Amino acid sequence: VDLKNIRDVKGISLKKTEGVIAIRSMTSLSEIAESAKVNKYFPLLVDAINSTNDPQYKNRATIGGNIAYNDASSDVMAALLVLNAVVNITGNDGDKKVHVDSFIETTSEIIISVDIPLPSVGTRGSYLKYKNPANEDAVCGIAVLLEKSKEGIVSNCRIAITGVSLRTSRLKKVEAALAGKVLSGE
Repeated sequence: VDLKNIRDVKGISLKKTEGVIAIRSMTSLSEIAESAKVNKYFPLLVDAINSTNDPQYKNRATIGGNIAYNDASSDVMAALLVLNAVVNITGNDGDKKVHVDSFIETTSEIIISVDIPLPSVGTRGSYLKYKNPANEDAVCGIAVLLEKSKEGIVSNCRIAITGVSLRTSRLKKVEAALAGKVLSGE
């Protein structure tokens, strides 16, 4: 099903009262990376998108397509996993909200948008990857989001890895090991 001519599935909006940025499913990756709102609140997502230098890919690929396809080396999915994104879908059973980490592709539902919760003060994130030199896919990519207290204690940690298994996934044991710890140079 081609959704490109439906106006209501494109665009980015800041919903401060809901505490999210909503990105409609057919918004291209280049539009997301160039958005001042996204750059302000989610530089991690922008880094993940810009980790590929292919302008044709960034101009044609969409956030909804990245979620639906869920490629094993998806930079965008790694970022969305650590950002705790929620996928808004519609289908025969009506509208649903599904966390991106439990989203399973289906043929009977359509992705409408993605809501990404605005970060709290003290939250930092980064995306780094080792690229396949032939196509710039992630041989190994890692997204990290850390929230720490004023004392430097990790209060929330989300880490996702891509390119090394059949699906992009979170490293929940590593997250648990860092929770409650004071970060140091080591």
